[in-house]
Amino acid sequence: MTSINILLKKLGISQNGRKIYHALLRYGPISAHQLSQKLDIPRSTVYFELDILAKYGLTSNTGRSHKRRYIAESPQILHELVDRKVNEYHELKKLALSASQEAQTLIQETYQHMPEIQYFYGIDGIKKALIKTLQAKSPIYGILPAFDIYKTVGSDFIKWLVAERVKRKIQVYNIWPEGKIPNELKRHKEQLRNIRFSKDSIDFRSSIITFDDYVILISSAKETFSVLIRSHDLSLAMKKVFTILWENADLE
Repeated sequence: MTSINILLKKLGISQNGRKIYHALLRYGPISAHQLSQKLDIPRSTVYFELDILAKYGLTSNTGRSHKRRYIAESPQILHELVDRKVNEYHELKKLALSASQEAQTLIQETYQHMPEIQYFYGIDGIKKALIKTLQAKSPIYGILPAFDIYKTVGSDFIKWLVAERVKRKIQVYNIWPEGKIPNELKRHKEQLRNIRFSKDSIDFRSSIITFDDYVILISSAKETFSVLIRSHDLSLAMKKVFTILWENADLE
């Protein structure tokens, strides 16, 4: 394929249009009838393609009716067509950037008030949910069976999680059931933990943790799954529930 063919194809000229343009360059002024015969293209198609070539500025014609002859315009028009395409490309690129920003704004307006929900399965899933608490920018509030979680995810993970939280100076407020507590979790002041113990009415088979705009639900050790929910309103409601339970819980 010649460079002319390649360029015309990229400019959107059809195969028949390219053949006709080549013929005009080669034969000079020529009628549509002659083009049809030389190229074996139906005359109606020749007229159609000539109209398109004329719109691109690639051809012109002289004479009237059956005496009309068609000629190719100066090859300089090819440069002008490319320049025009380049300008259109830059304009399109600017428009695409603007449209992208507009679409992103619409998405944010649509989804900013919608909750984000993630599900995690298995022990590794529970660990991933708990690691999310290390991003907290405000205190963490938890109603949880400390010893059961300790057994489920393992002492090494809990030690690491607490150490990382202390590094980040994140305070926690926990309501635990009365009962056995691992020694590693008894250094409350050192571990930035405020602790109270629940009344017997609270079922501690599952855990509820809330911080910032997040709520984490952790199932029992038997079911081992967790749900992370980003919802300002839900988080606010759970913090109010925690406050009520906290005020009625027993001090250590």
